[in-house]
Amino acid sequence: MRMLAIVAVFVGLFAVNIAVAPVSSAVDIFGGCKSGVDCSSVKTTKTLNTEIWNIIRTALTILGGIAVVVIIAGGIMYATSAGDPSKVTAAKNTILYSVIGLAVAMSAAAIITLVNNYFG
Repeated sequence: MRMLAIVAVFVGLFAVNIAVAPVSSAVDIFGGCKSGVDCSSVKTTKTLNTEIWNIIRTALTILGGIAVVVIIAGGIMYATSAGDPSKVTAAKNTILYSVIGLAVAMSAAAIITLVNNYFG
């Protein structure tokens, strides 16, 4: 039940981020063309800002993959614990901490996106 509440909170945070992010130009923060906009006449240049965003996007992709692997490992630990209370606790903590870590990383990305959209 707690996991469902945690997931619901973070899905809500990202829904708010998507709803309030302003459309500032035809080119998004990652250097790509925003959907529904003709970008054929827009000249994109690589700047330090886009390079930093590429690094952040890559890091978040890697963190997301690691978190999924750790959650699966925690599930396997839980399934193979055979009712041993210490193993069950270790498995639950593994899953919990990986979800918290993923949520912190995703929240950081949302905050950076909001700051960049409004001030950058």
